[in-house]
Amino acid sequence: MNIFELIVLGLALSMDSFAAAVSKGIEVTNLNIKKMLIISIWFAIFQAMMPLIGYFLANILKGWLLSVDHWISFFVLLYLGINMIKEAKEDAASDCDSLAFRAMLVISIAISIDAFTVGITYSFLNVDIFLATLITFLATFITTMLGTKIGNIFGSILNEKALVLGGLVLISLGIKILLEHLEILP
Repeated sequence: MNIFELIVLGLALSMDSFAAAVSKGIEVTNLNIKKMLIISIWFAIFQAMMPLIGYFLANILKGWLLSVDHWISFFVLLYLGINMIKEAKEDAASDCDSLAFRAMLVISIAISIDAFTVGITYSFLNVDIFLATLITFLATFITTMLGTKIGNIFGSILNEKALVLGGLVLISLGIKILLEHLEILP
């Protein structure tokens, strides 16, 4: 994957965080920079950690999976994209009841599970995991800051659209990976 694709994927992964941040922005009263930083740091750390975990676990199993890596990547990204689009119809605000440790831990894990499976995909594609992690952290941090503020200003309108966009991007990347490995695309 080139830097542009890593940025696009980092942004796609951050859409769950963006959507959750919009919900947090709606929910949190007296939103200030400190509260925005708390939310953004939680989400960005988990979105960055999960691909690392998936990447290193996949490296242990890599020898067994090399012959089907492109299919795994395709189906993982397709599954995640479809799930993100389905989640757009659900109420994300129910998981976002405060900035307390437990509440932030639960939502941070929930919105970063897809990043774990993307880390597995990174391993198959021999992606520079540290660059991908940095890009994912920065993309998540920035989009979470924006999402929190937007949510606070505009309400819940963007929540569904952010998840749908993130889902479509993941599906598109999955199709691209499959077509490249099948040598349909250069």
